[in-house]
Amino acid sequence: MALYSHGIEMIPSHELLKLKNKRVLDISAGTGTSSKFLKKYCGDLSATEARTDSFSQKDIPISFLNVEDISSLEDKIKNFDVAVSCGLFYHLQSHWNILKSLCTSNLEYFFIETLCGPESPNPQMWWALEDTDYCMNAYSSTEKKLMHGTPNLVWLNDAVNSLDASITCLVRRYEEWRTKSEPNCRWRMMLKVNLRCGKGLDIKNNLWKNQTGCWLI
Repeated sequence: MALYSHGIEMIPSHELLKLKNKRVLDISAGTGTSSKFLKKYCGDLSATEARTDSFSQKDIPISFLNVEDISSLEDKIKNFDVAVSCGLFYHLQSHWNILKSLCTSNLEYFFIETLCGPESPNPQMWWALEDTDYCMNAYSSTEKKLMHGTPNLVWLNDAVNSLDASITCLVRRYEEWRTKSEPNCRWRMMLKVNLRCGKGLDIKNNLWKNQTGCWLI
């Protein structure tokens, strides 16, 4: 599915240092840029990808996974402590089912690097079609185009909270170049989802605002 090196590098150094003795799974690792970066910090790292032929890191175990196949996803994550997904959540159709599988698993926590959907204090999803023949886009072995959704931070937070988990927004970055081409996806975020810990971020009262009071994310 996705990955650019600047996405994975948004994980703060203090979080990376915690991965030394963890079993880490890089989900939908794309070409392997994220896995290459994570390997410097992880003692036990594996990766999954739907287009395994695009994965270029020969020293990292890679296995096939279409993340939209929920039963296969649940089987893959059951032997890991931490999961990482970069550039994945804005190429999905089954966001809720995937989050539910992650949040109810035996993982200790997981990271989501993603674009943020519509800037609103309400849970929203921005939907669009994309070609599946491009290696960074949504995957399908049969369809040439797929509808994919980009959830905003409020949607992700509400979904995670309902599953007895909480979100910490570690880093957020404004990508001004998207203003004209993708006005609904101008923010990139690195989120940490902590499991079995109840509510965390109070989104409705703590969303960042600019000086005019407009929602920033």
